[in-house]
Amino acid sequence: MKIIWIMALMIVFFVTIDIEKSFAEDSPSHGECINTNNTKNFECDEAFRAQSMEIFSVVDSSIGIFEDPETKLTVVDLGSFYGIGGNGTIPDTVYVYRDDVLWKTTTKETGIAPSTSHSEWQIPQTFFFNELPGKYKLVLITNNTETLVFEFLVMQITEKFVKNNLSVNMSQNSVDDIGFIDSKLAPLKQIANGIHPEKITCKDGTSLVFKKTDNSPACVKPESIEKLIERRWMKI
Repeated sequence: MKIIWIMALMIVFFVTIDIEKSFAEDSPSHGECINTNNTKNFECDEAFRAQSMEIFSVVDSSIGIFEDPETKLTVVDLGSFYGIGGNGTIPDTVYVYRDDVLWKTTTKETGIAPSTSHSEWQIPQTFFFNELPGKYKLVLITNNTETLVFEFLVMQITEKFVKNNLSVNMSQNSVDDIGFIDSKLAPLKQIANGIHPEKITCKDGTSLVFKKTDNSPACVKPESIEKLIERRWMKI
């Protein structure tokens, strides 16, 4: 009788090991969690990893994206085409506030996508393109918990500022730490200076395209053109 019980316990033990091994083999790795886009049909049990976010530019701007030395917030020139990339665990929901008023909401299912270049995941550029000036605050919700708050500023750059003999349009604050200003104006500002849209010049590494809805020009990085065509943003 003892022998039978011992054999039964051994069978249960080895079956349990096989099940755990099978589960481990079937469980998605971190890479799979990111690459599968984490839709609601896909469960990812990875441990929570600290989140971070940053803004990346897609369309050329005369200023670019920089950090305001006073507020330490990222500043984006109004009308720039940009996206926000994130690292760490993908949040379930991102609430976007403009001047402390809820502006937009996006989720894994509606707008948070894997990224192949800037980060592990991102909020697409089209989400932010037609924004208004103001202070933006992104609140990340993961497992019903607020896990990160990310803030940045969007403003029309108007004040004249001279740096390294380059005349460019700058913000209300004097920004002395910017070393990457390009003397070439953004497309819309070139038009404002009397340049015909077809004769707009873009800085090296970007190409001139036109928005499908209003034919407005933009200088775009080559790797972004296919995405803009897919989203029917630009004219072919």
